[in-house]
Amino acid sequence: MKARIVITKHEMIISILPIYKKSIILESITYIKQIGIKPIQEFGGWGIRWNGKKQGLIMQGDEGVEIGISNGKSLVISSRNAEKIYNALNENWKLNRHSKK
Repeated sequence: MKARIVITKHEMIISILPIYKKSIILESITYIKQIGIKPIQEFGGWGIRWNGKKQGLIMQGDEGVEIGISNGKSLVISSRNAEKIYNALNENWKLNRHSKK
């Protein structure tokens, strides 16, 4: 499985084609944080997972990004490139928030 993540000024699009595609509008994000991940203990393995509290796109690596959404849900994305994802998402999220004020 290979995930593709595209981050624009207004949204984040996550896809594992042809089985999964999700778009998150940056305005709906309440927080973003870098986290450590234990795939087996926290999500029961790899892939598209749900642990009862958070949805996870659990791929490679033990680092990830947790995204809080205004509907009360959270999404966790693990990746060997977690820091790059965090930086790009955080930068666009902050720009989006400041442009609305």
